[in-house]
Amino acid sequence: MNLSHVGYNHLYRALDVIAEKKETLEQALFERERSLFNMQVDVVFYDVTTFYFESTSADSLKDFGFSKDGKFEEVQVVLGLITDCEGRPVGYELFPGDTFDGKSTDTDKRGLKLHELHQSERKGRGIFDQGQRDSFKPKDTTGNEDEKP
Repeated sequence: MNLSHVGYNHLYRALDVIAEKKETLEQALFERERSLFNMQVDVVFYDVTTFYFESTSADSLKDFGFSKDGKFEEVQVVLGLITDCEGRPVGYELFPGDTFDGKSTDTDKRGLKLHELHQSERKGRGIFDQGQRDSFKPKDTTGNEDEKP
């Protein structure tokens, strides 16, 4: 697909439409990659990072929170990213800047679908850093609780 003739302004205007279809696009891309690369998503890696803005103007997404970069006087957003064991993105979600890392794995959040990944692969395991691992407890339909490493 050659997009060299498409100007930045056209791309920026399309972002709102794309954002409305994020879930559908993400799922379609995941299924395509799964088929194309013969992916077995039995292990996923999850990490959270922050992106700060040179601004003090907060809104529903940009907000003040714990800054890993030491930028406590600037607003930020929190990004949760899931990759497979090859480093290919499986999903992501943006959270308000004041979101605690551990809260980004709440199973009622649509974006990350960690529980669904666990269930769809049956033997799936998520690898988290300490901040997320302690607060994430996926539901287990068999009645057994997932063990903590």
